[in-house]
Order: sequence, then structure tokens, then C-alpha cells
Amino acid sequence: MKRLNIYVAGPVTSHDKDIVKKNVEVAKKIGEEILKLGHLPYVPHSHFSEWDIDIHEYYDLFQLHGNEILEKWADALFFIAESKGANAEKAKAKKLGLPIFTCLDELPKQ
Repeated sequence: MKRLNIYVAGPVTSHDKDIVKKNVEVAKKIGEEILKLGHLPYVPHSHFSEWDIDIHEYYDLFQLHGNEILEKWADALFFIAESKGANAEKAKAKKLGLPIFTCLDELPKQ
């Protein structure tokens, strides 16, 4: 199997900064494991998490950005857990016919 470009989808936004930090850490760790398996992860959580903005104010733009990455770059989606955004990304991946993984053991090692 070829190397996959894998979009990592999972909860990130919260009004509690500790929850956001935990969500980002989980997503980054999964991204690291995907990389170790020989695939290329895109972890949007780490892309925007350190910005000094109210992520809720720009939520729609972040969703648009995620959809564009899914459409133009991703070969697959890794679904961590349910959230409004992750569920929308999962639905978009299904619509695009992308494989959806929920467990690292499902990913082939390169």
C-alpha cells in the first residue's frame, strides 16, 4: 500500500483551556504515531492551537480550511472522537469516498 496523507479529526474547541490543551495533545500524539507508521498526518489541532485568537469566532473559517485540506490533499481521515467539527469532517470524508480509520492498528505500516 502507498503512503497515505491522513487528516486527523477530533475535538479541539472548548471554552476551557485545559480541555483544549488535552485535545491538542491527543491529536498530536496520534499524528506522531501515524508518522511512525510511514504516513503523512495533518493535525489541524496543532496548526491553530497556539494562535492568540478566539477560535470560536473563526470556527466557520477553520471548518472551510479543513474541508479544503480534505478535498485537495487527504487520502484518508483518522477519526479520534465525536465533536461538531470532527463529525462534519467525517461526513465530508465519507462524501469524498475517503477511508476512515478509528484505530492506529487499522493503518498499514509502510
